[in-house]
Amino acid sequence: MMWYVMRRIILLLWMTGAAAFAQVSTPLVLDSLVTEALRNNPDLQAAQSRWKASLARIPQAGALPDPVVSFNLLNAPVSTFAFDQEAMTQKQLAVTQQFPFPGKLGLKENIAEAQAVSQQAQYLEVQNQLVKQVKLTFYNLYLIDKSIETVEKNTRAMEEFVKIAETRYSVGKGLQQDVLRAQVELSRMLDKRIQLDKKRETMEARLNTLLNRPTSSPLRNLAELEYMPFSKTLPELQKLADEHRPLLSAWKAVIQSNREKVRLAKKDYYPDFGLTLAYGQREVLQNSLGGADFLTAKFSVKVPLYFWRKQRKKVEETQLSKKSVQEKYLQVQN
Repeated sequence: MMWYVMRRIILLLWMTGAAAFAQVSTPLVLDSLVTEALRNNPDLQAAQSRWKASLARIPQAGALPDPVVSFNLLNAPVSTFAFDQEAMTQKQLAVTQQFPFPGKLGLKENIAEAQAVSQQAQYLEVQNQLVKQVKLTFYNLYLIDKSIETVEKNTRAMEEFVKIAETRYSVGKGLQQDVLRAQVELSRMLDKRIQLDKKRETMEARLNTLLNRPTSSPLRNLAELEYMPFSKTLPELQKLADEHRPLLSAWKAVIQSNREKVRLAKKDYYPDFGLTLAYGQREVLQNSLGGADFLTAKFSVKVPLYFWRKQRKKVEETQLSKKSVQEKYLQVQN
């Protein structure tokens, strides 16, 4: 009987402390917890940073390649390395700029924009999932608290039943097996209370994680919930999901990005261009002749000579990728 008495004392102390805490603490409102999670959750902040990073890639994608500046020494005599010995010796400063075929930079920028739209939709999806998880965890905590209240009421009733059974047995009006049954049932209720406490600790830690709080932070005295009728039909819900679900919007943006990639791959059949401007400075020769400076211009074309192994296969690759993304979108939609 000693263990039974000790468990009852521990349970009574816990119930007293919890009741006192609940009386002085402010009720936890679901909306405030959702707001806190949206403000502090690390996963959501990471998704937002990925979205902002994708926005920063848009102007990069549409920019020209960086120019190349070179300094050249031309036709220097190896015997003396004198700049005023030979007429063709010169010091040259050159600038080279590559120009992709018209339309390529625009397509690259379109791809980056579609990827940014996808990242934004993924950020909104993470946000929705976070709100969902906060609400589900809150509801589970609420359910556990109500279950604990029920177990406490049943425990008090069973304690009274045990007292009655023990009293009847002590005066010879009851059976010992009735006392034992009552004690076993009371023990089961105490075990149920311990299980609920452990389950509550798990849910509490999960909600604290979503809120970016220490996992051991207490979450007590949840505000009462109100019943809200739900009138949406399944077809209405499916229509809303098709129109507004960020996950589907993200995949639509990926499909658009792959369409632009196919167009860009077809553009690779056309050549890119290069332009070089160089200024060559010459010294007056030892015989007092020469000394005129030179201006040099060079125009180059990048010829897609091996198109059947590179550009054609690139088009095939991007077309298959686009088809794969379209099939994946249908799977996500289903």
